[in-house]
Formats: sequence, structure tokens, C-alpha cells
Amino acid sequence: MDPDNDSMNKKVGITFTRLSDGLILHVNERYVKMLGFTINEMMSETTLTTNIWLNLDERNAVISQLLEKGSIETRKLKVRKKDGEIKDVWFSAELIEIDNEKYSIGIIQDI
Repeated sequence: MDPDNDSMNKKVGITFTRLSDGLILHVNERYVKMLGFTINEMMSETTLTTNIWLNLDERNAVISQLLEKGSIETRKLKVRKKDGEIKDVWFSAELIEIDNEKYSIGIIQDI
């Protein structure tokens, strides 16, 4: 199955990031459309340099919850789009570990 052609992939924004620094390693088309970016603008940036986190304390709480519980199920977040517009989304994530490095697979959905 090709994840870029999966029907769920067209309904939710998906991101794969390194937890230690927020480096964005993969995003799907829906994710960038929801936030007003292009894939090229997001790739190799961090969740901090793209300025999508409206509240850094909330980012820290999300990271803490991922580290403590290993997942987040349907948390309401406010994110900042590229044009500065604030958007409410549902956010879910799973923590995974590869070669002793922690990563997050995150999903955002429109509210």
C-alpha cells in the first residue's frame, strides 16, 4: 500500500518529526495544505522554525506527554498557518524509537 495514495492520507495531515529538535522529516500533502505551506517549505525545517506552534508551553506539554505516555489521542491545539492565521485542529501522535532516537508520528484534523 502506498501511504501517499491512501484515502485516509487525503483527510488528515500527517507529519513525522524528530522529537529532540522538532526536525520535520516527512509531511503529507494534506498537512501542508492545512497550514498553507508547500512540502519543500516544510522539509528539513523544524516545528519551531516554521512557527506553527502558537504556544511553546503547549509544545512542551505535548512532548512531555509523548515521552511519559507514548501517545496522544485527540488533543485540541491551536496552530499558526504560514499566513499567520490561527487554526484549531485535533492532534494525535505516537512516539516511536529508531536507533535510540525518539520520533513522533503526528496527525492533525480540522475541527
